[in-house]
Amino acid sequence: MGKSQFCDEILPLYRHVTSKWTTCEDLELKQAIILALGPMMSLLLHKEEHQDKVFEQIPWLLEQYKEDVNVFHVTKSLRQLLEVSGEYKILLPKGKFQAICSALHDRICSPTQQLIMENQMELCYCILLLARSSPDDLIAFLHSQLKIKNETVRVASLNLLTAIIGADCK
Repeated sequence: MGKSQFCDEILPLYRHVTSKWTTCEDLELKQAIILALGPMMSLLLHKEEHQDKVFEQIPWLLEQYKEDVNVFHVTKSLRQLLEVSGEYKILLPKGKFQAICSALHDRICSPTQQLIMENQMELCYCILLLARSSPDDLIAFLHSQLKIKNETVRVASLNLLTAIIGADCK
């Protein structure tokens, strides 16, 4: 079964999950949704007619950073989405791109959040994927962060710029 055919099979399940289950309060179910959402979103991106449905779920996924869930899984699902979008040259809508940048940057800058090394690497990789997909937009975002008076935010922005410059962005 090809990706395109599999997309058609997954779509009803995706619609059910996103319309019925994303409003749940059960932490275990929410964690399972997060784990399933990344692969489903990545698969559905392969068909242009499903892309808007996928992009609609980005705010929900980003909102999970504020919930009491395993944030590594949120970042991993986001990474899966960004990898496919970059591989197939699917541009994220401008507002979604900015929302992702802000959420990732906030996670990296969060002084109260002790980031495990694995999640820190995922967050940085997501930023690198954003740099590959739309370098001008990411640089503009980081430039805006450098104007903020908070030193932690500026240092994190400079560290991300350093990582992007040092990465092989082919």
